[in-house]
Amino acid sequence: MLKMLKGEIEQDLHQFRLQERNNKESLLEYVEQIFNHHTKVLIVRVDLGYLKDSKEQITVEQFYRHFEIMRNRLSKALLHKVVLKGIFSNIISK
Repeated sequence: MLKMLKGEIEQDLHQFRLQERNNKESLLEYVEQIFNHHTKVLIVRVDLGYLKDSKEQITVEQFYRHFEIMRNRLSKALLHKVVLKGIFSNIISK
């Protein structure tokens, strides 16, 4: 019984490592395509945090939802800024 469990754990670890490697390769390929396609790229690191007393109550699904909300708000804010800059470019001092 113990040997079966050990074998399953080792197989799961192998699958996990394989998936991690595939994810890394896919990400690197995607980033390379972005850099090759766009002349100007801004990379931003975002660290999200939760209060200590609520940290244990946050599920992975909630985290992804919170991240999606933040990403949408940033996209709208950037789009709004770009549109306003284009509309009012003749009266905005440089």
